[in-house]
Amino acid sequence: MSNRLTRIISLWPKDELRPWLSFPKALDTTFRTKLEKLSPEDRKIQLNAAEKLLENTYWNEFTPEKNVLKPQFNPNYYENLKQVRRKEVKVPWFKRLFQSK
Repeated sequence: MSNRLTRIISLWPKDELRPWLSFPKALDTTFRTKLEKLSPEDRKIQLNAAEKLLENTYWNEFTPEKNVLKPQFNPNYYENLKQVRRKEVKVPWFKRLFQSK
């Protein structure tokens, strides 16, 4: 169990839009504690589900329609969010604080 969870945590992708949040850290603390309390069969089910999430099994099986990923009101909405975040990372926080809008 511990090896599988450690592998899942190490491979979990970083959130580009919210780098200050660490889902792998939450998995390590909360999920690990809850797994220890489960029966071996339930533990196996939960770890299988986490691995399927990591491997995008559900995304591939239930791919959202294009209008969900590219809303009509602003088709580039999610890409723009990523670009803004990348630009913010390049500019130090103190420059952003005093930057004129």
